[in-house]
Amino acid sequence: MTHLDSAALARLLDEGNARRTTCPSADVLARAASPDADRRLREEVADHLGRCQRCAEEFRVAHDVAAWAETNREARAPRAASRAPLGWAYAAAAVFAIAAIGLGAELRIERRQAASAIRVEQQLADARAANAELRRRLQDDQTPEINAPIVELMPLARSRSASGIAPPPTVVPASSRRVALILNTTNPAPGSLQDVELVSNGGVVWRGTGLKQSRSGTLSVLVPTTLLGGEGTIRVYAPGTRTVLDEYRLPVIR
Repeated sequence: MTHLDSAALARLLDEGNARRTTCPSADVLARAASPDADRRLREEVADHLGRCQRCAEEFRVAHDVAAWAETNREARAPRAASRAPLGWAYAAAAVFAIAAIGLGAELRIERRQAASAIRVEQQLADARAANAELRRRLQDDQTPEINAPIVELMPLARSRSASGIAPPPTVVPASSRRVALILNTTNPAPGSLQDVELVSNGGVVWRGTGLKQSRSGTLSVLVPTTLLGGEGTIRVYAPGTRTVLDEYRLPVIR
């Protein structure tokens, strides 16, 4: 629950009054709700209420208070008695009720603004953390890496043993930022272009085109280790098709 000191409460009331400079005062609304209100006043207030939901709510409260006061007057006073004292009483009650509603509305606005500020601060903190991580990665990409691992891979179709079981994956140190993959192919065609994709944990994490065979019929791909989160494969396709030419087992990070 939000606790406000006298200074904060005064600030809220000042802000509320500033926002309502174009609205009728609580006293005007109370007089318009009174049975004694003249026609011109009622019409002017009614015109404003059609455009201001907040004042319409306050007028409804004032009207209810006026009706209550009128009922008490008829029950307790003779018909000929003057209406002025009781008129002042229900007008004062209406003003008090409207002020209470206004203060309650300001307090609710203050709580919503505080909650919104907390959300904005959290979003800014998340954005700063993401920006710092992006800067760190950018700096890493611009820094040469010493002893970057180079892994030569054989196609799964060729590397399987007589029992049909593929060999275990190559292990790459967790400190490595990139790993160079040299892919031996079962379809040597030096200079030919092929498509390639990395599949990890059952989903494609990267796809590229224009993979060119070297003079010795090998393919080379420099892969960030961030794409090697789990066991996966790298597939080579005939260009512009989904015909798999070769498939390799990706290294794992440990």
